[in-house]
Amino acid sequence: MTTTKISLKLGKLILTVTLFIITNLIDVHGFAQKKQKDPYFSTPPIRYSCDYERLDITQWFNGTTRTLDEEGIILNNLQYHPLGITHFGMMCYNHFVETKDSTYYHHFMNQIKYFKDTSLVDLSHNGERMGLPYQFPFHDLKAPWYSGMTQGWAMVFMFRYYYHSHDPEALEIIKKIAQFMIQPVSENGTISKTPEGYTWIEEYPNTKVKPQVLNGYINGLLGLKEYVDYFKSDTLAKRIHDETFQALKNTLTQYDTPTWTSYDRKMGKISNGYLHYQIFEMQDLYNVYKDEQFLDQMKIWCYMGYKKYPTEKNPQFRYLDLDLSEKLHQGKNNSLYARIIKENFLGSNNPLSNSTIDAVTPISLTFDGKEKIISFDVLINEGVNTGYFLLDSSYTRKFIEIELIDSLNHTQKIKAYRSDYVGQNLFKFSFNKTNNLKKLIVKFKQVSGSEQVTIVDAALFLNANYSIPFYAFYASPTLQFNKETLLLKTGKLTNGEQLTVFYRQAGSKVQLAKTKWTTFNKFDLTKETIDVQKWNYYELLIVYKPTFNLSHFEGFKLE
Repeated sequence: MTTTKISLKLGKLILTVTLFIITNLIDVHGFAQKKQKDPYFSTPPIRYSCDYERLDITQWFNGTTRTLDEEGIILNNLQYHPLGITHFGMMCYNHFVETKDSTYYHHFMNQIKYFKDTSLVDLSHNGERMGLPYQFPFHDLKAPWYSGMTQGWAMVFMFRYYYHSHDPEALEIIKKIAQFMIQPVSENGTISKTPEGYTWIEEYPNTKVKPQVLNGYINGLLGLKEYVDYFKSDTLAKRIHDETFQALKNTLTQYDTPTWTSYDRKMGKISNGYLHYQIFEMQDLYNVYKDEQFLDQMKIWCYMGYKKYPTEKNPQFRYLDLDLSEKLHQGKNNSLYARIIKENFLGSNNPLSNSTIDAVTPISLTFDGKEKIISFDVLINEGVNTGYFLLDSSYTRKFIEIELIDSLNHTQKIKAYRSDYVGQNLFKFSFNKTNNLKKLIVKFKQVSGSEQVTIVDAALFLNANYSIPFYAFYASPTLQFNKETLLLKTGKLTNGEQLTVFYRQAGSKVQLAKTKWTTFNKFDLTKETIDVQKWNYYELLIVYKPTFNLSHFEGFKLE
């Protein structure tokens, strides 16, 4: 063997070993299983939807003034923006966990450098407290100023770094950030009092312009919650957390009007996009605390946000066409239903196009042999992967057979299985996603003892993230009662969950229109009655979470 060949083989071996070592170094200091274990992190940290589900990391630099410094730390207008650094780091962390793309890993690790650089952060009290400074003015705040939102979200970020690195310095930084955060605003911290005297985490401490900002407070609270769960011996932080959590529960309704919600306690206006942000935050709060009040507030806001899409042009926002809620339609016998299909994908030979459950042109099939076959030409098919057929109750088979044919004449054969749906049979099916679907063929076996079956409704759709809105709702007209109690009779909810019936009440129609929906005024569905007292004008808001594109709530009635 020549010297040249030996050198080439040795070079390849060295390269292979080097790549192996680098890969494992990334794993050891990054995201693989560790020899060192921390019992607190027996499961991965929660992934917050207000951050991950709302923002698109692939668009983070598009059309913005964001750049990277020499260390890879993100800048905004050539300045360090602590919350921007934290958001960017969190998104890179989440996307690396999901994709294993090392680019996200390196971005994530680079943002850690900001928190370790004592020339960029502010240390006080002999280095026991760390403030993350904004070195530019904002409204009536002069630089440097600090944010409870940023301090809290930075702790969330650093906990994820610690989870994967077990770097003991991360815990020290978290403690210092927390100690700065929980100081009163009079001592340069972020803790203040609401007008009612409750403890609050300020996004903009000491400002007179934007007091008690809600969305920033929530991010701060989530960070403080993670801190007190980990550092259980910090009784001061635990007391402040408990006090401010109770403040949220007691003052949440203060942010709402009868038709919208607000940014702060000065009732600053919020955009449609901000409403979406706060709805995601309510979802995160419920996932952390399991408190039904946050789900109820989410339901009320989703009702307020019906057909109100974000108008912000920033490309970093995801799901700009997200439907927060869907209006329920009235059917027969005190029933409400939702048919949540953005587009009907069945083709020109289909008389069910643009149909609804109560008003359709049914397809009736008369059996003249062992089976009946019907074919649909599919005109719009981009990304569809789910569908259903709704048949009348006479069809007793457990499934129907379906064939899907694409433009290359490839065929998928699947079965759609039956589930009961309000006296009819709903046959759901899913299939491998295709972008060139051409034809859908349905095979019905002979029905024993019957010569005919009717297709009541049918659709194909894309069952991707948020194809089904968070909630479906029904807002009643004004109701008038002259009795001491109201009895709510409820029937069956099909393809739905989390049913809640809110009410608002007043002595006149004019007062009723000025009355808020609140999380406190709702029917207790275990008792089913409410005291009318002196109020005799009512409106109901019925809300539930659909679990499929067809859902139904039947048999509700007030007496």
